[in-house]
Amino acid sequence: RFGAETTRIQVERAGKALGLEGPLSWRQDKNGRFVADEGHFILDASFGRIPDANALSTALLQIPGVVQHGLFLDMADLAIVSGPGGLRELRV
Repeated sequence: RFGAETTRIQVERAGKALGLEGPLSWRQDKNGRFVADEGHFILDASFGRIPDANALSTALLQIPGVVQHGLFLDMADLAIVSGPGGLRELRV
């Protein structure tokens, strides 16, 4: 996968430009670096709380080599979360 490390560096820089930092790691499986169905690697980024997810989305999608991200923006305005204390509704 040509250019994967350059893409990783660009993702890290995009995060830093938005004040985000955290570990970036290639998803692994039993054979080493995981390869998705379409032949792509998956780069996992733990940026923590993202104040402007739309800005991060735009920045990531402008990087050559980034096919998609997992931010799932503008898809729901309600989440129902179950936990030891029962159900909670989280609204955006």
